Amino acid sequence: MPDQVRHDGMVARWERALGRFRAADAAIGAARHSEDEALYDRLGGRHDAAIKRLLRTPAPDMPALAVKLELLFAEQAWEMTGGELCLAAIQRDAQRLAGD
Repeated sequence: MPDQVRHDGMVARWERALGRFRAADAAIGAARHSEDEALYDRLGGRHDAAIKRLLRTPAPDMPALAVKLELLFAEQAWEMTGGELCLAAIQRDAQRLAGD
């Protein structure tokens, strides 16, 4: 597969995962003061899933890796169930983008 095609596919996957995360983040933000605990729990589950999906999606470039690192620390993703897979994905990104 040509490098450009592979990169374009990676960018598309990243953009989809980022869009899903932003939507989940906006939804939980809008429900922060809701008294509907069941709704907040559902949105929280979707939010966590979107974070993990984004962190596990290959970063197409250094700015995307920076987004992943910011999110990793802001959300303390290493404490989530499956957080070790997120850390491993970020490590692979760093090695790939560094050319190792």
